[in-house]
Formats: sequence, structure tokens, C-alpha cells
Amino acid sequence: MNIEQALLGEHSKEWARAISNHIGNNTQRFAVLAKIFFGDNKLLTQRAAWIMSECYDLNPDLFANLIPQLIKHLLKPNHEAVKRHTTRILLTAPIPKKSHALLIELCTKYLLDSAEAIATKANALTILSNMCKLYPELKNETLEIIKMMENNDLTPALLFRVKHAKKQLNKIKLDII
Repeated sequence: MNIEQALLGEHSKEWARAISNHIGNNTQRFAVLAKIFFGDNKLLTQRAAWIMSECYDLNPDLFANLIPQLIKHLLKPNHEAVKRHTTRILLTAPIPKKSHALLIELCTKYLLDSAEAIATKANALTILSNMCKLYPELKNETLEIIKMMENNDLTPALLFRVKHAKKQLNKIKLDII
């Protein structure tokens, strides 16, 4: 299967699964997909994002050395699908310490942007809440962001994530010196 040609073909859940199953745990095929994803063709990058997410579900080990690059890729002006699928991967991926600050900054930006898509915001909130476990000093700032979000109409999906994040954040104890 020519991965680039397949990305330009049909666009459905079955199609995404077929391509990700074709890639499987084959590092050479995955390298082709990653090259397309990080490339300059916006349509191919957008289509490859979904497959990257499917591949992560099938074989997260393929991403072992790719997480910092995925985070940096979010700095580029990308289609919403790229942000949504990348943040979906980052929900459960082990994040290298050197990438924490940038990821926290990006998630905060997504949460404060009223034009950001709901799925990206939901993923960003979960990621930021998880980072608060490592950096408890971010707890209050994250709760303030949540408070600002609650002043807007929240979709059921985002409301669910807000409730879960607040519950998780309230368990975090801050050391008072």
C-alpha cells in the first residue's frame, strides 16, 4: 500500500483503521507516515493526523522518540484535526521532562482561546490537569482557567472533562512554606 496515495483516497473510520493496520508495528511504514505528518502538505498532514492517532492506539511504542517532535509540531499553524489528534495522543503518552513547559504553555493557550475546537480544549484540559500532578503550583492557575471556561456555555463533553479535572485538581495538596 502506498501510504501517501491511501491518505488522499477515501476518508472514513474504516479507511483510517485499514491504513493503521497496514502500518501495524512496522517501523519503516510508520516512518513514512510520520514524514508525511510532519511535512508541509496541509491536506496530507491533516489526513495523517488521524492515522497517527490510530497507530498510537495500536502500538504506542512506535512513538517513543517522537513525543517532543509532536509537541513542537503543535507550534505550526495546523488544521484542527492535527491539534485534536495530536493532543489525543498526548493524553496518555509519556511526556519527556524537557517538553513539559512547552506542552503546558500550548494547553493553556488552547483553553483560553474561545475559537479553539471543543475536542482540543477537552484534551488540553486533561493534559494540563495531569501536569498539575507533577507541578502542583499550577493547580490554582488551572482552576482559574476552569472558572473562566465555566462562564461560557460548555458542551456536555467539555463539561464532563471540567468536572473530572476539578475533582482531580482538588486532590492535589499544595506545600505551604
